[in-house]
Amino acid sequence: MIRFTKHEVLLVHQRLIDTYGGIAGYHSNVLEICLNQPFQTYHGRDLYPNDLHKLCMLCYLIIKKHPFIDGNKRVGMVLLILGLRRHHYRFDLTNDEVIEFGLKLAANEWGIKELITRIERAQIQ
Repeated sequence: MIRFTKHEVLLVHQRLIDTYGGIAGYHSNVLEICLNQPFQTYHGRDLYPNDLHKLCMLCYLIIKKHPFIDGNKRVGMVLLILGLRRHHYRFDLTNDEVIEFGLKLAANEWGIKELITRIERAQIQ
């Protein structure tokens, strides 16, 4: 998987804050955890076996661990969409669905498995 750098993620966050408002700032150690956890292994095997699972985990972690003072749902969902595009996933999601996904994750209505399932269903073959 093509990883997002910390610099790229901070640029995404700043652009979202500039565009939609909010408070800038982040917790560096929490952001590092969010960026690295999708790449964890156990006995030489990836815990998140493919690009889709890694991207969904990144999105989930950004939303749930709150590395940013403001805009965590926005950043998480934008990184998911950018990552899917980087990896040439074709998907059909409306803006309302993207917002719904982020809100359901934040409210604990969905977990990582539900997010993966919904993204898989939205893929265009």
